[in-house]
Amino acid sequence: MKTITISNPNSAIKLSAEQFKALGIDTQVDEIRLKTEHRGPWQIMAKCSGLCISSKFGKFSRVLETKIFGQRTLSRVRQGGYELNGHVSVEGRSYPAFTSSQLFETEEGHFIDIGVIFACMNREEETV
Repeated sequence: MKTITISNPNSAIKLSAEQFKALGIDTQVDEIRLKTEHRGPWQIMAKCSGLCISSKFGKFSRVLETKIFGQRTLSRVRQGGYELNGHVSVEGRSYPAFTSSQLFETEEGHFIDIGVIFACMNREEETV
């Protein structure tokens, strides 16, 4: 799948029907959760998979650009309170990542709350 780049996104990222279809997202639902895999009698988290995104931030934490990479799996999962932490492979490299949620909007104005894996890709770059 080709990376989708959105410049200056609002709080809800607006995508076309073709982009939702390419990502494998059903636009008729209101919420999509991350898929988790557990093991052992204590149900220890082994994997977490879902839509992977990354954002580039400017001054005052303003989002300048968001990239959507498609479905990815969070590995080396650790629970960090309300979110999960781990690593995700994007474009052939492993990046630290955490789980969150992002609001998406269809062309018809329908909102979908999607659980995402947020890859921390822009840590070494200087913000604008």
